[in-house]
Amino acid sequence: MITLARRERKSRTRHAILESAAGLFARKGFLATTTADVAEAAGVSHGSVFAHFATRDELVERVVTEFGGRIAAQVKRVREGGGVRAVLSAHLDGLMDHEAFYTRLVQEGRFLPRDARRMLVEIQSAISTQLAAALEEGASRGTIRRVPVDFAFNLWIGLLNHYVMNRDLFAPRGQALKTWGRKLLNRFMDLLEERP
Repeated sequence: MITLARRERKSRTRHAILESAAGLFARKGFLATTTADVAEAAGVSHGSVFAHFATRDELVERVVTEFGGRIAAQVKRVREGGGVRAVLSAHLDGLMDHEAFYTRLVQEGRFLPRDARRMLVEIQSAISTQLAAALEEGASRGTIRRVPVDFAFNLWIGLLNHYVMNRDLFAPRGQALKTWGRKLLNRFMDLLEERP
């Protein structure tokens, strides 16, 4: 029987592993980070990593899932009372809070394990769904132009990805989205908003 104290220790260890992995993936990248690196950063034995995650791929998938899940939940919360700007602003805020990690996802996404890539697509789809509802409401009210959701979402993602991938040009001493995010959001909204 697992005692409450042991269960809490296991939960803290798992959390430490996930947090350490996310930090390392952001700094070193998914490809360069080993499970030994994660164990050392978390202050646990290498075997502890595998006691919580059967494979390195499972660890990567869990980290991506938690990152995306937080952002998708944030977008969904604001969507319940907000329009297009609120949805995109919540998405932007979530990415800005974890810009280094997001940049690594953009840079190395095609090399992620299959299930992590699938999870990333599902997260993007959840955000796109919220944007679709906001676009439809805005179009019905006459405040937003009618545009295909896939076009609007892909344009938004492409814009963000362009800035994070070229941070050296846009924000050489800082974070591209923190530096340019609000301006990008305002310009993007200029394209979508109906003007009288």
